Amino acid sequence: MKQPTQGERAGDHDHAGHAGHGHGGPIVWDPQAAQRSKAKWLIASGLALIVCGAALWNWNRPRPFVPPAPADLALYDEPSRAEFERLIGAVCARADDAMALGRLALFFDGRRAWGEAQVCYARADELDPSRSVWAFGAANAARQRGAREEAAELARALLLRFPGDPSATALLAELGRARE
Repeated sequence: MKQPTQGERAGDHDHAGHAGHGHGGPIVWDPQAAQRSKAKWLIASGLALIVCGAALWNWNRPRPFVPPAPADLALYDEPSRAEFERLIGAVCARADDAMALGRLALFFDGRRAWGEAQVCYARADELDPSRSVWAFGAANAARQRGAREEAAELARALLLRFPGDPSATALLAELGRARE
């Protein structure tokens, strides 16, 4: 029986191209394979970054304002429903237009839909904080729907932004008298 040589005992011998017994054949450096491997890794990493970036962008992007619809729209007469559809169309066409939202708020206000009016007034105030009318409308709609503390808080915030505003002052006075 033949004695194994030093190289065969160390496990670095070649069995005529057969690497089936666990330790494999000789390792040959293939620079093209290394480049392909690196390219695959870079592409996979880039795709992962793109997917994560898209997910974060979608999660953080501002959601469009969805104007409220009155619960009792079916009870409105035909001209009121047509006016509502026109106003909703204007708000959807110009989502960043405070006047369009203010007109929709006035529509709700005139029909005593105070919750819907307050939502539209508040959004109009976000879009155009330079006019006190929208903030006052939100405070007054809160008062009309019975949320007196919220109305007082909104009126006080309005007075901080517009010191001496007569509408906010009158609303706070009225809310104070109602408490007594």
